[in-house]
Amino acid sequence: MYYNYQGSDTMPFKIIEDNILKLEVIAIVNFDNDKVEMKDGIAHQLYLEAGGIDLTAAIKKHFPLNKGDIFTTPAYRLNAKQFIHVVIDNENINNKQKFIKDTLLSLLNYVTNNNIKSIAIPFTNDSYLYQYHEYLDSDIIPTINNFLKIYNIEVYLVK
Repeated sequence: MYYNYQGSDTMPFKIIEDNILKLEVIAIVNFDNDKVEMKDGIAHQLYLEAGGIDLTAAIKKHFPLNKGDIFTTPAYRLNAKQFIHVVIDNENINNKQKFIKDTLLSLLNYVTNNNIKSIAIPFTNDSYLYQYHEYLDSDIIPTINNFLKIYNIEVYLVK
C-alpha cells in the first residue's frame, strides 16, 4: 500500500497494490477515447477477463460517444459488477492539471449521482491515469480526498 488518505470517517481513499481483476468493488473505471476499444494496457486485460465480445456489444449500445460522456456496462466475469467508462480526449489539452481535476470530478459526480458505493481506478504504468502520475500529490490525491470529505464512497487507485 502506498497511501491511505482518509476521505471521511467511514469511507477511505486508498492507493493499493492489488490485482484489480479480483477486487470486490462495485465498479472499475475505464478511461478511453470515443471508440472505447479497451485495446491497450490494463484496459485490454480487463476487456479480455470480463468477456470481450459481450462487453463490446454492451459498449456499442452507447454509441455515438462524445468527449466527456460517462456510462456503465456490466463487468461480466469480473468480481466488480460494472465498468464505468469515461470518454476522454487527451490530444488537445492546454492545462493538464485542470483537465485531470475536471475529469476526476466528473467521474466522482457520476459515481455519487448513480449511487455507486465503491470504485477502483487503474493506476498501473500502462493505465490512462498513470500518464499524469506527476500530478498525483498535487492534484489527483487532493481532488479525490476533497470530494470524499463530502460524499461517502470507497475509492481505490490500484497499482
